[in-house]
Amino acid sequence: MHNVLRTCALFLLCIGLCLCIGITACADGERVIIPGSVTRLEAEAFANCESITSVTIPANVTTIGSGCFSSCTNLRCVCYGGTAEQWTTVSIGTDNAPLDSAKHIFLGGHPASEIMTINGKNYTASYFGQEDISHWHEKYGSRDFWRLENAYDDFKDLHRISDNLPEDNYPVAIAAGQVFVIDYTLKSGGVYREVMRCDGNTWEGMLTTHALAVVDVPPIRTDILTINGKAYTASYFGSSPYMRDGHTSREFWRLENAYNDFKNVRFYGSHVPDGNYPMGIEAGQVYVIDYHMENGRSYRNVMRCDGIILGDGRLDSQAIAADSPIYAEILTINGKQYTASYFGPQKLPDSDERYSSREFWRLENAYEDFKNCAFAGDNLPESNYPMAIQPGQVFVIDYTRRSGGVFRELMRCDGNTWEGMLTTHAFTVD
Repeated sequence: MHNVLRTCALFLLCIGLCLCIGITACADGERVIIPGSVTRLEAEAFANCESITSVTIPANVTTIGSGCFSSCTNLRCVCYGGTAEQWTTVSIGTDNAPLDSAKHIFLGGHPASEIMTINGKNYTASYFGQEDISHWHEKYGSRDFWRLENAYDDFKDLHRISDNLPEDNYPVAIAAGQVFVIDYTLKSGGVYREVMRCDGNTWEGMLTTHALAVVDVPPIRTDILTINGKAYTASYFGSSPYMRDGHTSREFWRLENAYNDFKNVRFYGSHVPDGNYPMGIEAGQVYVIDYHMENGRSYRNVMRCDGIILGDGRLDSQAIAADSPIYAEILTINGKQYTASYFGPQKLPDSDERYSSREFWRLENAYEDFKNCAFAGDNLPESNYPMAIQPGQVFVIDYTRRSGGVFRELMRCDGNTWEGMLTTHAFTVD
């Protein structure tokens, strides 16, 4: 009876013109929703209500008394009907540590639902507020949450990408068979959208959601990228961690209206299936991926999607031999300095017992200095290079040994071919 009376007090102790929640208010359930007419929460109104896990506070509330949420040790989420700026104007008394430490979601006067178009289809999207994450996230200032109603069947077969988000990140309970949209606002400007699906999987005992490769996720911004001497409009879709083989992250662009310029450029071996992209990919498109490494270096892959389907059903994209170096530096060979265009590293297959990777440079205007040097025996066909090669060019390749250390090889292209491909020959210098 005592708990019933305390719960009822939540609604009955609104008095006078100030409309307040009185000191005996409590709740026996997990969520408390304060009526929209309330403007003041009195001191100790919810004190010692350990069962409360979330509270929804309307924008009308201007004062929260001392100890209002004292000892609400399980309070995890505060949903406020106004904006983050309005919340800073609310007078909050002392001894409200659980209120301060809880996750804050701001509804900001946003409509409760809207129509959202994803992959060309309209869905009713229920809005659950905005969370300020600027204090702990390096890239993002806030994130907005929607739930797409009756959408699971349309998304259940889409490939997952690398991100997943457990239920404790959401301002609403999640369940298997639901689809969510999260818009991340970048501190640098722009919005990065993720579409998340809950299949019923768990992580550390919690339900979790997985990001999906959705084709028409909007880009964060558009840039101009110059590839092979031509400027393209490039839609930027953000970066993601990539902790493999000495890498730290990779960034993704889609080159608009570029396929015809690249459709006949040869592949050189690197594949990236659709589940790796932060957006869906389609046949007839060209993508740019910038890889960043632990040693501070970066390199760029230009990827083309021809519609090839892998054995596991994923759509594939493949690196092509673009001719845009990552940067230029000075290399000294035989006591002479040359401008060297750097085209990045290339991981070698595990079956190569000697070397784990190799890096490529093209020495500019160097052929005349090396055209008469003796061959050293090795040759390397053009299919091994991350860029196009031509007769009259000189290349430097640094091989990283699995046992440690680096072996440098100088290669020259005299116009000879091997199995119909241009090839290069190693040569010696003094």
